Amino acid sequence: MRLPKRNSIIIAICLIALSAAAAAWAVGNDKSADNQLAIDLAAMSGLSKNTVLELYDAIGDWDTVRQNIFVYKKMLDTLEKDQAAYKEAFGLIAKYKAEDILAVYEFLAANGLDFTLAGDLLAEQAKGTEMELVLSNALSMKDFNFYKPADKALVRSWIYSGFTPQDILNADSIARAKDMDISKVFEVKTQLGTWEEVGNQLAYEFVYADDTVTLNIKRAGGNQTIAAENYEAAVKIANAEVDKEKEKIEQEVCRKYNLSITQLGKYKADGFSVWDVQNAARLAEQSGASMDEILQERKAGKSWEEIINSYSG
Repeated sequence: MRLPKRNSIIIAICLIALSAAAAAWAVGNDKSADNQLAIDLAAMSGLSKNTVLELYDAIGDWDTVRQNIFVYKKMLDTLEKDQAAYKEAFGLIAKYKAEDILAVYEFLAANGLDFTLAGDLLAEQAKGTEMELVLSNALSMKDFNFYKPADKALVRSWIYSGFTPQDILNADSIARAKDMDISKVFEVKTQLGTWEEVGNQLAYEFVYADDTVTLNIKRAGGNQTIAAENYEAAVKIANAEVDKEKEKIEQEVCRKYNLSITQLGKYKADGFSVWDVQNAARLAEQSGASMDEILQERKAGKSWEEIINSYSG
């Protein structure tokens, strides 16, 4: 049995980097493109289209939404029963990194703390305080009637009594979750024999090392379920597979419009997405203008609708 994730004193910070599956961006109205991207990301993540659009409105960048869509999904799922916190989250999403916000909300949920503390904790972390210290300090905001962290002498006495370090971590997690004296938890353990029985007796759910999580991804060929030992591992697998898909799409764009991988790489380094390059290449074929000329207009801030109209006269 490993350390229960729900009530760890200092939770591990999720470092989830996920590139979502590429959505077709056809030359045309930008609002139609936004709508299609929202539909595709909604179908893939399980969020509603309107929620995806809200995320985009808060962030203003589709690449960021795509890269973090599953982090946002898990975050909003954590807040679904607290509508005030749910709405507040979109303001935080616009200011802080997705993985930091998720870490804070999961910590608050695990320790029974008010979600309204999230903004203050994230602001403290943004000042340069390590996230682990921010979350550890936040525990002092919770009022306990009976729980008290064990000092070194008490921990040493439990080890001399035959309890393992994992036993102590389990007992501490239960004691904090149930506001109990840690010694009382050990009394229950001594009476019942196993941590499973202790969990049943005290209505505490353990997370086991052999538990798996699943991630449902929508692919062009149908839905795919990815199973892994934890959420982060599942996301890494999904990320690797999506990277392969993106590579195939880039190769197809290069083949279709007679571009080299080096040329495409240069455009990407200049800040253009594959979809910008594809749009420019298609419009260049139709209008006779150069791709560089078209992309400079895009870089100047024009929408694709404006660019298309300027080359259609």
